[in-house]
Amino acid sequence: MSALSNGGGAVAGDGYYNYGNNANLTATPNNGYYFTNWTDLDGNILSTSSTYVINNIQSDITIKVNFTRYNYYTVNVIAGEGGKVDGTGNYIQGSNVLLQATPDSNYRFDGWFAINGDRTSTLYEYSL
Repeated sequence: MSALSNGGGAVAGDGYYNYGNNANLTATPNNGYYFTNWTDLDGNILSTSSTYVINNIQSDITIKVNFTRYNYYTVNVIAGEGGKVDGTGNYIQGSNVLLQATPDSNYRFDGWFAINGDRTSTLYEYSL
């Protein structure tokens, strides 16, 4: 019983099994990856759970475990004169981003603005 990985993680439980036994497989993604699915060699999805059981093995079997690399995005905010912004940086796809504006003394926060100049919010905290 062989489980091939696309390189984004590891498989536990593959190896030699006696005829009629069950194989309990577990896929563990590497940092920066997430588990996608198990497929046969033709690409047909067998399971979308990171654990997979092959019951009653009757012959040699080879399956694939697929991992997908997360996309990373940079959130860059330019604070105007008289304040600062917390929350900028690199984020994994799907992350919640909370930006927080803090005006300096003798300044007031005027709002969040898109590059085109449109005001998007007047709240100190802004979620993306």
